[in-house]
Amino acid sequence: AGTPLWTARGSTPPQAAPGPQASYARQDAEFDSVFVDYKQKGTAIALVGKEKREGAEVFHLTVTKKGGPPQDYYLDAATGLERVVSVTVNPGGSPTTIATELGDYREVDGRKVPFSIRQRVNGAVSASTTIDKVEFNVPMEDSFFRMPGPK
Repeated sequence: AGTPLWTARGSTPPQAAPGPQASYARQDAEFDSVFVDYKQKGTAIALVGKEKREGAEVFHLTVTKKGGPPQDYYLDAATGLERVVSVTVNPGGSPTTIATELGDYREVDGRKVPFSIRQRVNGAVSASTTIDKVEFNVPMEDSFFRMPGPK
């Protein structure tokens, strides 16, 4: 159920995602961290170094998933939690940097979960999400994931 990738934003009717967007989303559609079983998945990880970012020490890693563009991960040096994940893509030949900033980590069922997510495109905020509640292993009907038909 729910094999085709689709999106729905606000009052816009649901629509199937185009090929490149769907392909990229499928590659990133993992609940586990990119670091879990990375070798078996064909992911390469390289330490760039330790840096200061917004006043905090971070480890800068370059992560390249099999068949994907390199991504820059900035992990908080004190906690190991992801602070920023950034990728530069070239749609139509013009470089675009998409950075996802993660924060307000809280513990949920023994896991640290970011409750604040902000996305920047070429430095400008394009989306900001604040999460109120996180639950794991909640039963869901398969129909929830199928793209709704026209109304």
